[in-house]
Amino acid sequence: MTSAPTLRDHLLGHIGVGEPCVVVDLSEVEFMDSTGLSALVVAYRQAGEIGSSVVVAGAQPAVRRVLEITQLDVLLEHQDDVAGFDEGDGRGGD
Repeated sequence: MTSAPTLRDHLLGHIGVGEPCVVVDLSEVEFMDSTGLSALVVAYRQAGEIGSSVVVAGAQPAVRRVLEITQLDVLLEHQDDVAGFDEGDGRGGD
């Protein structure tokens, strides 16, 4: 995925069908700007409205630093990698 609007639409699509947890695999993301951060915040808010959650996983150091600076690392649950998240446990791996 190469654009924040695409990311936002994809996340909201998963949240909209009632997935209890949407995992965002950031392992291949090397750069994230304010539009990417905004997509994560929109997804977080939408998920919260229906009792779902958003987890970010595998953030590379530069992206993790952006999440820390903006304090989104406090708002969003984060994991070092996507291991342990799969379709079968209700925590879809997107």
